[in-house]
Amino acid sequence: MGRLTIKDEQGNWALKGVKWNQLHVGETITQQVQEKIYGALAKLKDYEDSEMTPDECWDCCTGRRVKSNGRSKRRA
Repeated sequence: MGRLTIKDEQGNWALKGVKWNQLHVGETITQQVQEKIYGALAKLKDYEDSEMTPDECWDCCTGRRVKSNGRSKRRA
């Protein structure tokens, strides 16, 4: 799965396919917006379930060494 967020030239970010005004209080959450939010939360849940730090996750994806408790180890 690719990135779920986008960033503009000014550094503003958003959930891909969802405009911020669609998330304002009082707005109706459409089926499309609900599916985007659910997908993003499912990806976050999977990341949190891995119990990896952002650096460990990056190192695992790039095949670099990760440090755990001060010791360097190779990710398979």
